[in-house]
Amino acid sequence: MDKLQLVFFFISGFLVSRVLIKAKIPEHLVGLLLSQKNVGFPRIVFYLIASSALLSVIIPNAITVLTLLPVIGLLQKPLEKALGKDQKIPTILSLTLIYGANIGGMGSITATPANGILIGFLKLNNVAGVDQITFTHWLMWGIPLVLVFILVAWGILTFSFSLYKTRSIKIVIDTPFPTGDRHRQRIAMIITSIYFSSSLILSTLISQSLGHGSEGLSPWTIGLIAFAGLITLGIFITLFFIPFSSPNDRTDGPRAVLLTLKDCYSGLPMKGIYLLIVVGLLGGAIVVLDKLGLFSMQDFLVNNIQTLLSNAIPALLLLLIIALFTTFTTELLSNTVVQISLFAILLPLAGGLNISTVQGLVVVTLSCTCAFMSPLATGVNGLAFGGIKGVSLRGMMITGLMLNTVGAVIISTWIYLFVG
Repeated sequence: MDKLQLVFFFISGFLVSRVLIKAKIPEHLVGLLLSQKNVGFPRIVFYLIASSALLSVIIPNAITVLTLLPVIGLLQKPLEKALGKDQKIPTILSLTLIYGANIGGMGSITATPANGILIGFLKLNNVAGVDQITFTHWLMWGIPLVLVFILVAWGILTFSFSLYKTRSIKIVIDTPFPTGDRHRQRIAMIITSIYFSSSLILSTLISQSLGHGSEGLSPWTIGLIAFAGLITLGIFITLFFIPFSSPNDRTDGPRAVLLTLKDCYSGLPMKGIYLLIVVGLLGGAIVVLDKLGLFSMQDFLVNNIQTLLSNAIPALLLLLIIALFTTFTTELLSNTVVQISLFAILLPLAGGLNISTVQGLVVVTLSCTCAFMSPLATGVNGLAFGGIKGVSLRGMMITGLMLNTVGAVIISTWIYLFVG
């Protein structure tokens, strides 16, 4: 996939995510699943994890958290009323968002910035096999991986918080969910479908044109990339400049655009933003210490990971070691810092190991996204932890430890089998 095409995908994906939020589509979908229905708490938890994960496949996972936080706020009081506050409802609800959004980030190439960093690094260093890491191919192995992770995360949450003991209690969610303007929701879904289908088709065509072995970009490839740019421009114009009216309005009634500049930054949970700022400052401090020669993150990681890696170790076990090392290091440091540092280490090492460079780097990318113990590990963790009051850090760490370990096994096995 060409880097310029990827930029178009990310810009379009961000704009699509904002119009979905403004149209209140997530609240509407969760309301359809839960409102006025007698369902058990384990099923509600499954719905929330699945909704968060599948939404994160389409839009950036941090945006998914921001989108669903108001929904969680609507659910918290009726759940505590039915089950009691001793059931650790805030912690469970927060973890459904964290688990679902991080898991969904593995599903598509545009779902999280970490995936974009991976593609940029592969292209910059001309790593063998980069042309096969496309929007389409990623979906082919990413979506099934997300579905497996949803079931595993739900099972671990159910076991860790003994949710199975509450399955006989039927809960009626009578809180009214905002439904939004159905006409604008349909328009938003049409735009989302155009974005997703065009990304799928264009990435497939560009991948095929790049695989013919010709030097440079052919006119056909350049034309496809230009078409991707036109689609992005079309989405931008449609959202910001074309006014729409509800079918219930009179022909001379008020008309409004689907998205404004304010819609792109409004509704952020400030506590979660502060946690993100802390993560950014920690990452900056590490860079400054490296520049001053006081502490080198890359040297620290090299000294620890090189002792674990050897060409005598089977490929699957190597990938598992990389996954575990990445996940638990990310709990202490920013996932972006860990990802870039390990990329620089694995690039020269992978040639002497029983794995391909692409496999090693993809495992690092997925593992630094799937760090579930600490609110500082990923942006998703910080936003969900800071956006919901009363979350237990101890409960988050214990349950996250289990999912980190099982997740590393799943990621390493999956990449070993399906990403060559």
